[in-house]
Amino acid sequence: MRITIFLFAVILSVASCSTAGSQNVLDPAKFELSIKDQPGIIVDVRTPAEYSEGHIANARNIDFYSSGFSSGFGQFDKSKPVYVYCERGGRSQSAVEKINKLGFKNVYELEGGIIKWEEAGKKVEGKSSVLPPAGINSEEYNKLTNSHKLVLVDFSATWCGPCRKLSPILEKIGHQRPNDVKVVMIDVDSNEAIARQIGIEELPTLIWYKDGKLELRMIGLRSEKEINETIDRLIK
Repeated sequence: MRITIFLFAVILSVASCSTAGSQNVLDPAKFELSIKDQPGIIVDVRTPAEYSEGHIANARNIDFYSSGFSSGFGQFDKSKPVYVYCERGGRSQSAVEKINKLGFKNVYELEGGIIKWEEAGKKVEGKSSVLPPAGINSEEYNKLTNSHKLVLVDFSATWCGPCRKLSPILEKIGHQRPNDVKVVMIDVDSNEAIARQIGIEELPTLIWYKDGKLELRMIGLRSEKEINETIDRLIK
């Protein structure tokens, strides 16, 4: 899809600052192949609730937000490869940094998280993910925006730096405040048609729906405090 000059600048900045560690960020096909060729430890760093909605086979759940995240790796052999993933890639990027500091030398991150894994047709165990599929249409989108009194739709992409920073914030809020807001994450690369229809030109774009009606549109990275304050204002 056509992206604005703003996005082009973001792409360049992301490319320039992430090249050094890119060899350990694997797309779903390479991630799966590496697990088969070099068996190791697969770690899902999402919350237990997210893990229960579907996870990669044999993955162990160590919640990145938990106080015992680092100590959870004490049981593992540091000579073995560690394969890390989260929902979209935001938390896993931070998790890899922590794991490397613990002395693990071969740590691999799943690019785009379990969202990209499922979009690539890879299998998950447990309950299937409720995230929108690739190629979501207008009818499906309307159902999503009417599925809760307050719905927050995040249009983003895995290559977008600000999006990667925002994703874990939205994931955290979505799981902390499920009665107040439903958070829906839509990848623009997998859903170009609906992104064009909604008029998405910059990333990330947050669109708020209240009682099915568009209430507010935000562009760019926002803080956890600002998002929570917006929720509080809109649910009154």
